[in-house]
Amino acid sequence: MLKTLKLLTICLLWTTSHMSFAQSLAHKPGELLIKVKSGLNQSAIRQSFAEFNGIPTNLSPVRLISPQLNIWKWSFDANAVDELQLLQAMRRSPVIEMVQFNHLLKMRTNPNDSQLNSQWQWINTGDNGGTADADVDADEAWDITTGGLTATGDTIVVAVIDDGTDLSHEDLIDNIWTNNDEIPGNDIDDDNNGYVDDFYGWNSFAQDGDVDNGGHGVAVSGMIGAKGNNGKGVTGINWNVKIMMIVGGSGAEDEVLMSYSYALKQRQDYNQSNGTKGAFVVATNSSWGIDGGQPEDAPLWCAFYDTLGMNGILSVGATANNSVDIDKEGDLPTACSSEYLIAVTATDNNNKRTFSAWGLNTIDVGAPGANIFTTEPNSSYGNTSGTSFASPLTAGLIALLYSAPCSNLGILAKQDPAEAAKQIRDYIFQGVDKTDQLTAEIKYGGRVNAKTSLDLLMAACGPCPAPNSIQLFGITDISASFIFATIVPEAMVELRYRIEGSPDWIVINDANSPLKVQDLVSCSIYEYSMRSVCPEDSSQWLPTKTFKTDGCCENPGGFEISFFDENSVVLTWDKVLIAQGYQVEFKEKLEGDWQIFDTQNTSFEFTGLLPCTQYLFSVRTICGDNTLPWSDTLKFKTVGCGACTDLVYCETQGSSSEEWLESLVFGDINNTSGDNGGYASFTDGESTILVPGVTYPIAMTPGYASNEFNENFFVYIDWDQNGIFDFPAELAFSGGPDNKEVTGTITVPIDAVPGYTRLRASMRFSNFPDDPCGFFSFGESEDYCVLIKDPACKLTPEVVVSDITYTTAKLTWSKVEDALVYTFRYRKQNGGDWTEVADTASTFMIGGLELCTNYEFQVQTVCLEDTSGYTTSLIFQTQCVTGTDDQFAGVDKFFAYPNPFSNSLQLEMEIAKVDNYQLDVFDLNGKQLIHQEIGQLLNGKQSVALRDAAQMESGIYFVRLSSSTGNAFIKVVCSK
Repeated sequence: MLKTLKLLTICLLWTTSHMSFAQSLAHKPGELLIKVKSGLNQSAIRQSFAEFNGIPTNLSPVRLISPQLNIWKWSFDANAVDELQLLQAMRRSPVIEMVQFNHLLKMRTNPNDSQLNSQWQWINTGDNGGTADADVDADEAWDITTGGLTATGDTIVVAVIDDGTDLSHEDLIDNIWTNNDEIPGNDIDDDNNGYVDDFYGWNSFAQDGDVDNGGHGVAVSGMIGAKGNNGKGVTGINWNVKIMMIVGGSGAEDEVLMSYSYALKQRQDYNQSNGTKGAFVVATNSSWGIDGGQPEDAPLWCAFYDTLGMNGILSVGATANNSVDIDKEGDLPTACSSEYLIAVTATDNNNKRTFSAWGLNTIDVGAPGANIFTTEPNSSYGNTSGTSFASPLTAGLIALLYSAPCSNLGILAKQDPAEAAKQIRDYIFQGVDKTDQLTAEIKYGGRVNAKTSLDLLMAACGPCPAPNSIQLFGITDISASFIFATIVPEAMVELRYRIEGSPDWIVINDANSPLKVQDLVSCSIYEYSMRSVCPEDSSQWLPTKTFKTDGCCENPGGFEISFFDENSVVLTWDKVLIAQGYQVEFKEKLEGDWQIFDTQNTSFEFTGLLPCTQYLFSVRTICGDNTLPWSDTLKFKTVGCGACTDLVYCETQGSSSEEWLESLVFGDINNTSGDNGGYASFTDGESTILVPGVTYPIAMTPGYASNEFNENFFVYIDWDQNGIFDFPAELAFSGGPDNKEVTGTITVPIDAVPGYTRLRASMRFSNFPDDPCGFFSFGESEDYCVLIKDPACKLTPEVVVSDITYTTAKLTWSKVEDALVYTFRYRKQNGGDWTEVADTASTFMIGGLELCTNYEFQVQTVCLEDTSGYTTSLIFQTQCVTGTDDQFAGVDKFFAYPNPFSNSLQLEMEIAKVDNYQLDVFDLNGKQLIHQEIGQLLNGKQSVALRDAAQMESGIYFVRLSSSTGNAFIKVVCSK
């Protein structure tokens, strides 16, 4: 296919009218797939597009689709804003790398029209109206290999993205891939790959390991690897191979990207662990797509094939089952531009393409897909037609080639997975059986042939294998250097090269690694190839590759930023060979005009900058009279933001496959971030100001993929700004376990160091509050910057409540230097309105309180140019009544009459101890209504009239007789 991402970039510049046609494809309304630019976070997108044309978009992230590529699904209000206009605006945004609609897909299979009872695709004898040898020569290929393992012992895996499989099918059960590092059904991610219970594969719809009960996927799998030579049913092109089922491909693009991400993760783990983890996935098969789909509408989808390829995975896609020209009509995925994607159309048993699509630039090869006999659910078999079956045949051929008895291919797959994948691809392209019809219609002009491709591979393999691990380095305007390796020690290597399009090659015999080629022409594209020459044989020339010499007038790259202090930054870049100078422009991101400077150097110092401020810059090259357009706009942020971003904090990472931190509300932070793949940094986004001594409410909400779990919630704040979350002093909040929102408060310590510092919010299924760092299995962490304010007006350091009675209390606080006045407030602890008072003194007696009631009290300092926050609430309780008719020393009896009373109330008591006494009357709420000093009472019976009894309204009251020693009698009375 040999297509590059440069074509994808060109596609993004197509006209609006063309894009309008393409975007008419079916997609999920109100859903976008977005790849965020490196170094940016989700809040940058949400802030940029919170409104569009003055209308709220309700744009918010839904879930992480591909952790490897940072692709997210977002939702927005499609009824409020124009979808296409919003998409176009987002594609121009500097914070977004790629964005597209979430398109709907369909399976690519035709009705079963034929009843052929044999697999003509493997061996076509010309029976039943066919043409003899119009097959892939599988029987001849099987004389060399029948699949299963590489020559170096790797178990070959093909990932099938479809509707599922039949785990008990008699002809598939032996070739179904299993993840032996996972224990099925225990709800634990045993192998820590981010997927729970993925024993047989992954279901991207349900987000679980259930891949059974397929239909279409069963037939597709049979083409790749129905078990061969087992005396049952049919065979695939591989007798032995492992089929990894991934359920996806019949919904929308987010499921597609999640499906590819699973296969990618398995191969990445395999590559990184040298085969001890993951799976040796060599191909993905996609027998579905979007008729008329345009690559510029699906940049994330198309670009994913390059990522898969760089990790050693070729992808195969079935083109449309319509007889149309894909070059003109478009298709997804087969019109995608990637050198790691093989686009396949279907042929019949006469080597003809009839019902399926073609495209001289987009469709690579043909493969049998009409009247195919293959596996069906419930251990049955049947005929079917469609590109859906041409595609897996080709994916199976990739696996078969990897099983060739060629040790250097197995070695290359480990050393350079991308190069091994491209070599396999080229053997398939070069090995096609060409036909007149297909030569005029598709890129490589023929139908795949397993035996021919295998012969090409074996010829390159040995006895004289071609060079491998070829790399270019040190490219200048007149020279370039190569390094390479050979498997046969006595083999010589030949290199040939020429300017692209030149008729004659320049050949270097007996080349040694490293090899430097000189006398090249500057700013030119060269093509080159290598082969091995052994004593008795030689390999074929390897597929031609290209490189470009230096010496072009172009803008530089390789930008690096060095921070010397908060006011200056040095920018450096790679030298452009023929540059006579450079121009640098920069400005503060949100304000100011562009400033332009000239320099002869490959560096520039920005001075006079503001601390903790984001700046934009561009650089362009001057070559004589030729001044290029400005380079892409890049950005940097000066230091001086404080500990939060200037210090390096410990790493943390969770796994959000099941649960994540959905939202955090704290001060001015109100961030609904959704699933961020286990960790997200919002240190360049949302923040809040915290005042020492002040208490702030906090709320944390969990999010779930399906089932809800009781989660633990923690917030750590680096109060002393030393770059470490000290436990327990800096565990600012903990809550849970709970499966719903948890709330609480965080009080800023009086001695918290002023400035920007780091806040880490963490939601975890595990309960380890002493470990804010490291990795954990279930949950998510988020980092924020918070500004601890250094108030010019200080909080009072000490607040005291004293002299508490039933209805009064004395409030005292320490004086603060420069204080003009103090504002204090109090209320019942259970809530209600504050009673606020201002006074220049530092003491105050409050009255009118209710007996036996909790109150909270706070003080605020008011200075000339600033006001502090309020102190933390000080809680106190007024005195309580201890009972009724309880005898105490000094009084034997206490009576009230008449009871009920109307105009007067007489109180009679028998005094056993001479003392000073008083009367107090309270209502049922404990409010004091009457206070009456009696004075000294002598021993014996005494009688006292209650003053103001006639003014008391009808109701129930408490009358208390108390002595100077604090003892009291309580009597309940009623007023009529």
